[in-house]
Amino acid sequence: MVDKRSLLSSETADELGGYSSFPPSSSATLQEGPSSGNKKGCRDPLFLVAFILNLGVIIWLAADYGASALRDAPPTQDEDPAKMHDGHPLIILCAALAGVAGVLAGAWMTFMIKKAADIIKFTLWASVVLSLFSAILGLISGQVALVIFGLLSSAIAFCYMRAVKRFIPFAAANLRAATRAVNDFFPVMYAAYALLLLAFLWSVVWSVGMYGVIAYFQRADEDPGQGGAEGGGEGSVAGVYYFLLLVSFFWTLQVVGGVLNCTVAGVVGSWWFIPKADQANVVTGSFTRAATTSLGSICFGALIVAVLEAMKAMVENARQERDNALKCLLDCLISCLDSLAQYLNRWAYTYIGIYGHSFVEAGHKVYNLFVRRGLTALLNDNLVGRVLFLGALMVGLVTCGLGVLLAFILQHSYLKDVENAPSLLGGAGFVVGFFVTDVMMNVVSAAVAAVLVCFLEDSQALAITHPDYHSYLVAAWAMRFPDINW
Repeated sequence: MVDKRSLLSSETADELGGYSSFPPSSSATLQEGPSSGNKKGCRDPLFLVAFILNLGVIIWLAADYGASALRDAPPTQDEDPAKMHDGHPLIILCAALAGVAGVLAGAWMTFMIKKAADIIKFTLWASVVLSLFSAILGLISGQVALVIFGLLSSAIAFCYMRAVKRFIPFAAANLRAATRAVNDFFPVMYAAYALLLLAFLWSVVWSVGMYGVIAYFQRADEDPGQGGAEGGGEGSVAGVYYFLLLVSFFWTLQVVGGVLNCTVAGVVGSWWFIPKADQANVVTGSFTRAATTSLGSICFGALIVAVLEAMKAMVENARQERDNALKCLLDCLISCLDSLAQYLNRWAYTYIGIYGHSFVEAGHKVYNLFVRRGLTALLNDNLVGRVLFLGALMVGLVTCGLGVLLAFILQHSYLKDVENAPSLLGGAGFVVGFFVTDVMMNVVSAAVAAVLVCFLEDSQALAITHPDYHSYLVAAWAMRFPDINW
């Protein structure tokens, strides 16, 4: 039998030895919580300072250049006052559909706890059936390419289903535990929507600042003497400014997402390590740590992704102006690096949220995780992701149907002034339902990653706090890895 400590390298185990890597399952540790062994103070403070300066610059640009440009902008054409109120009924009904979506998403989470394995099997079979259906459609319509594509896709989906069959109990156990942790601390969902609102407000402020910078360079083009920018708005100076603004935009959005990821990881860590009687202000405490002492580490990781995102946007813009093979290759390369960085950041934020590591320390942990159990993590994410996407899709379809039904019922009364009400409310219902549910499913996804990390680091801690879930997880992991002593 292989001891669980061999999941990570012996060098790492010897180096960290203490609780920062493998929190011992002692009552003292459980009383103090998963971050008790970490040093006090802010990790990676230089990146936090740089991020705060970034926010200050954008706010200044929006307040100075952006506000001035908006004041000087030509007035828009007057709208018919009667038409300005046509959208109000739709907004009210969309808000109602969002509430319905929240209830349905909560019901889906409860269903995931009870039937996680069955849902995963359903999604795998659905891929096979849908691919076959596309082949049948191609056969009926006489499109040979669609028939070949459908048959190949169906064969690949079936082979994949057979290959990952032994992973299903394992993924279902992780999903079940993660969903239970989120349900036990459901206010973490409120934090998710609050951060989403913060991201929207940032987008508005950044857009105003960007508008001001664009207007400034446009004036420089028209009158170089006043603009004071060499090379004009299309020159290298403007390009540098635009690139930095894009980095700023993506950096802040990535930081907001990282704060949520770390908050969820901290919540799962508390659920895992701390007995229920000793849990207090779990969501608030996790969010506070993510937004203060761990914020510098989040900013560090977010900056890497932000630079790649900005480079990707610049290359895509260049391709629109004049495409060639080199730009296409560069776009593909940057996109791959961006996707890889975002995926690894997700795991790094999980370690940061649970243990309070710096970003470099968390990256080292992620490296060891993927050296030993990289394929396991990837397959777990794929299987769980299918369930989460199915939930968002189903809720979106239900709210779409409700929207169409409401539109037909109210089209001669409440919606009499709205043209194409069924199609508008149906489309809006799908978007609202999918979006509301997707936010909640992203929280569950972050929780699944935290469960996997906690189990690999200290599976025995859960035997004290939640013995029923510990037994379920150990049985599932033992089926997948019978040679390891969990």
